[in-house]
Amino acid sequence: KMKKETRRVWRGGAICIDSFISAKISGTLSSTKLFKETRSSGGMDLLLLVDVSASMGGMGEDLMEQAIADIQFAIKGAGSSIRLHLWAYSSELYYFRKLGSTKYAEGIKMATTHTVQALDAAWEWAKPNKNSRAVILITDGCATTCRSRKSSGNPATDTLEVLKDMRSTGVVVSILAIGAGNA
Repeated sequence: KMKKETRRVWRGGAICIDSFISAKISGTLSSTKLFKETRSSGGMDLLLLVDVSASMGGMGEDLMEQAIADIQFAIKGAGSSIRLHLWAYSSELYYFRKLGSTKYAEGIKMATTHTVQALDAAWEWAKPNKNSRAVILITDGCATTCRSRKSSGNPATDTLEVLKDMRSTGVVVSILAIGAGNA
């Protein structure tokens, strides 16, 4: 949950009227902190890890775009306690500064599906703050690569193993399946 702390400070934009009136009456204006500052802490970081590989083309992209918009809308209802992050992947991992559609983003190559590697990166991001970070994987489930370590030789099995590893370390990960892939 987001925590807000308000304290008195020497300078600022929002004056505390009660403090001003009390200080004026008592003659202590020069020695009273008259401004208030509100700081927010806590909350949650939610990573949207979206598959932009070739198998997601067409309707898959449209569904993913709608899912991102729906999540953004839902987060607004939760107030400012949830911060969204957007990463996309195919054969490379892409980081976005702004949330929105990945459909027309420059430089994205819709190639093979490196789900295992993208999940490993998301796991590393979430692990240090697992109590305040979570991951939503949006994919059609058609992984094409295996783990570089502890691989089973099967991309689908390796994807499931990474998900199990994430969950066993306390990282919250959810999957939003797009289309009728091989998830």
